[in-house]
Amino acid sequence: MDPAARRAFAERAAAALSSAPRNADVALDPDGPEVDVVEAAEGIFVDAAALDSRLEDALDAGGAVDVEAPSTVRGPTITDTDAEAVVADARAVVSAPIELTHPADGPDVPIGAADLARVLDVVRDPAAAEGERLALEVDRTALDELLDDVRGIVEAEPSEADISLVDGQPVIEGGTIGFELDSDAVAEQILRVATRTDDRSETLAGSQREPDRTRADAEALNIEEQVSAFTTEFDCCPPRVTNIQLMAEHVDGALIEPGEQFSLNAHVGPRTRERGFVAGGAIIDGEFEEVVGGGSSQFATTFFNAAFFSGIELVEFQPHSYYFPRYPEGREATVSYNVIDVVVRNDSPHGILVAASATDTSVTVEFWSSAWTDVEAFSSGRYNVVEGEQRDGFDIDFGRVITYPDGSSAREEWTHRYEPENDES
Repeated sequence: MDPAARRAFAERAAAALSSAPRNADVALDPDGPEVDVVEAAEGIFVDAAALDSRLEDALDAGGAVDVEAPSTVRGPTITDTDAEAVVADARAVVSAPIELTHPADGPDVPIGAADLARVLDVVRDPAAAEGERLALEVDRTALDELLDDVRGIVEAEPSEADISLVDGQPVIEGGTIGFELDSDAVAEQILRVATRTDDRSETLAGSQREPDRTRADAEALNIEEQVSAFTTEFDCCPPRVTNIQLMAEHVDGALIEPGEQFSLNAHVGPRTRERGFVAGGAIIDGEFEEVVGGGSSQFATTFFNAAFFSGIELVEFQPHSYYFPRYPEGREATVSYNVIDVVVRNDSPHGILVAASATDTSVTVEFWSSAWTDVEAFSSGRYNVVEGEQRDGFDIDFGRVITYPDGSSAREEWTHRYEPENDES
């Protein structure tokens, strides 16, 4: 007997007679979509050294022999019990699509069964307790790929509510809620919804963001009617008309909320060539000069008078040093960026929408809100008149009486001195 040959035979026989245990398994196949289930099976292990020992004893007698191989049964690491714990959920995943409904005004997100089978995966944990070794989890890489397409559809920035005039009536537009998807929460949500056999829908997980001004905020401003308007006129087509029209474009649509202060200079910004303004006539230190933005004071006067008759607080204004017949005496205003401003404060309980427009020969400013005062203007007429070669100088008292809803009233009065203009040529 050759012991080496016998041992080699024992090793070959042990390998041929042994079989590995088969683990139970559950897998999601997106091509179906379907669930593939593998049942567990026991394995047999034959010990080659023990078999060789038995062969040695048996072959001592000579001739053909029957030898029972020494074997042990080996069970699978993952059992049918583990598979049974997850297979029902896996079959629910591929049974039908799910739908995640948008919490705001955006589109809903349907996810088909095939996509669910790609996004969800069965993971294995042999060290877990029996019945917990297989579990459904979200494949975050696959989910991120899916959400890359979804984000562009469902996510949106909040849209601030705006009020504008449409066919002569205030109309609220915008005010939509923004939405940002929460991928971590969506992962949990997909797993939860996809494993249900009924009610396979849920509100899409994410955070809603309110705009700074919601539709409810805009409605609460009570902008319903025109409460004041003023128009001034001018000759067509000198360069200053361009500046007047630009001022109107910048101010048109401005919204002054209750308690808010409005600065004409701050709102319009600097009058520069880069912003489209051109050179026009202006009074600088009592002298007529050509400056970029000249003519802005015509708009300032128009705006000031609309504010004057709306009844709101006039915080800052300054009439011209010379009187121009196109303006009301005293009740007018000049502007110069960073030097002279027109500032008002909305001390009414309602919001104010400013509408401004300009043609080639006139500019109009309207205040839209809800009427809350009656305003009556008054003027003393000219006094202390000093004749000038070009323009007379004079003093004038002017103001307004404001009557409030409760019947109380307030009288506001200002005095201004216009200088005479003489021909120095």
